[in-house]
Order: sequence, then structure tokens, then C-alpha cells
Amino acid sequence: MRKVSVDTAHGFAEVRFDSHVVSYHQVAQAIADAGSAVGKQFDPRLKIQVPAYAQTGNAAKVDAIFAGKRLNQRVRVEPLDKSKGEFLVHFLPLQFDPAGSGPQGFNGGHLHHPINDPPPRGLGLEMSYETPEDGVSNPR
Repeated sequence: MRKVSVDTAHGFAEVRFDSHVVSYHQVAQAIADAGSAVGKQFDPRLKIQVPAYAQTGNAAKVDAIFAGKRLNQRVRVEPLDKSKGEFLVHFLPLQFDPAGSGPQGFNGGHLHHPINDPPPRGLGLEMSYETPEDGVSNPR
């Protein structure tokens, strides 16, 4: 872990880590498991923003990425404010493969690359993961 900060007054924690070593999903599952261990239910989630989501033609393309079968086996994307392109990413229980190595489950690039990368690999739209301290963080 690179950084962990907890704001109990607002009910959130910020965790910074190297997603090439451990996935977003693995960290989220560890947080959920820690809550269960102390009789609490934690809901780790990410807030993302795609500012151009509401512009003509973009919503259907982004929604198609959100609807991807493989993505929906790992996370659920909830719209917060479609006019601003704001969404919450909720983690489904991690299907951990003990024979696997490296990060498992959902990782930031699973949304960032298909939305942000230039065509033909992606949509070429700005996308960010928001943080409480500065409003918006880097995509990874």
C-alpha cells in the first residue's frame, strides 16, 4: 500500500496502491472482508467521471462498455448524474483463482482503456477516477 487515510466523519477511506501488483478488486474485497470480520458491512466503490458522456453519440458507446459481460461479472456500474457523466462502480464478490498470479478481478484499466484510449482501441473520451481530497485523480 502506498497510502491509507480514513475520514470517519464522512464515512470513507482512501487507499492508494500499485494496481500492477494488486487489483482494485482485491483491495475492495479486503476492505469488505475486514468489515465482515468486525460485524460491519463496508461498500467499497469508485466514483468515475466521463465528462463528455452526455454529448451526442457518446452515451450509447460508453453504456455498451458498461454492459460488457466480462465487466458485469466483476462490477456493477450505477449512474449518479448522467448529465455530468458521473457513475459509481460497485464491486461484486471477487472470484479469486488460487492458481492465478498477479492482480485478479477488476482493475482500473478495464474501464479506463476502452473509454480513454484513442480510436480504434478506445473511444478517445476523457475519463477519471475521483478522489475526495482533490476531486479527480489520475486514471490509474
